[in-house]
Amino acid sequence: MEHSRWKRAGERKPAEGYQESAEIEQERQEHRLSMALAKVVYDRRTELGLSQTELAARSGLTQAKIPGSRGPTPCPRCLSSRSRPRG
Repeated sequence: MEHSRWKRAGERKPAEGYQESAEIEQERQEHRLSMALAKVVYDRRTELGLSQTELAARSGLTQAKIPGSRGPTPCPRCLSSRSRPRG
């Protein structure tokens, strides 16, 4: 008996000649960077023993905009102007 299953985009490309648009590839890359940034911020925040609230206060961002907090992760473009450490 054969069962079909959903294939991820990476599996479809070689098998079916599927190619995503440049726009989709760019969005995927931005998402990967965003997730990587969130992980780095989370790891460093927990290493320093800071809460999200403390980090938000130190960085001049709201807690919702801190990468790695719950909810959608802001894209790198959104954070670029505020990603530098303050005081």
